[in-house]
Amino acid sequence: MITLKLDKRGFTLVELLATIAILGILMGVTISAISWVLDSARENFYESLEKDIILTAEQYYADHRSLLPRSVGQSRKVSLQTLVQNNYLKKGDVVDYGKQECNLTSSYVSVVKESKEDYSYSLYLKCPSKTIGSVESYSNTLSIGFSYNSSTHVSTVTITTDSSAKVGSYRYTVYKGNAIVYHSDGIEVGNTSNYTGTINLSDFGTGQFKIVVTAFDNHGNSKAANTTVTV
Repeated sequence: MITLKLDKRGFTLVELLATIAILGILMGVTISAISWVLDSARENFYESLEKDIILTAEQYYADHRSLLPRSVGQSRKVSLQTLVQNNYLKKGDVVDYGKQECNLTSSYVSVVKESKEDYSYSLYLKCPSKTIGSVESYSNTLSIGFSYNSSTHVSTVTITTDSSAKVGSYRYTVYKGNAIVYHSDGIEVGNTSNYTGTINLSDFGTGQFKIVVTAFDNHGNSKAANTTVTV
């Protein structure tokens, strides 16, 4: 009869420490992997939410083209509350990763006219656990100056900004007394921080005229100025 002798020795201290160390490494790797998966899922959720809301706003403006900015540099905003009220969004669709409803009133999509045919859209979304975008706070550095040549009856308009912005467009209105004698469409300026344009007042006869100019930069800021000349 053969008798087997079992080794009843336990783990040595070194073996226990090695096992604990290996288990710690495995747990660390597992936790890191799970954390990465969760962060990735959260990031993808918000990227998809932002894309869907901007596409919805684009559809809203496609159906309401009269609400789009008319001049280059001009901006408009539509609140998410407006999109919900007009059935472009469902209230329950605008929630954060934890399924809590976002603030529809303070959240909006901003659209800026970049050129004659191009518009850019950006989202500001305020949710309990996440904020997408930031409230627009570009400094308004637009400056408008006038000069007048009495011999040619031409008024010169100079529009400038600092280096952080570009002049997008401007429009002007000419008054004679309290009556409007001319109102221009939006005049595109292009990619410049210093623009000079002219207004020929001889086209409107003689008398005292008031010129009101409104300029827009590429961040959606605007500024108005006026001058009075006698022809």
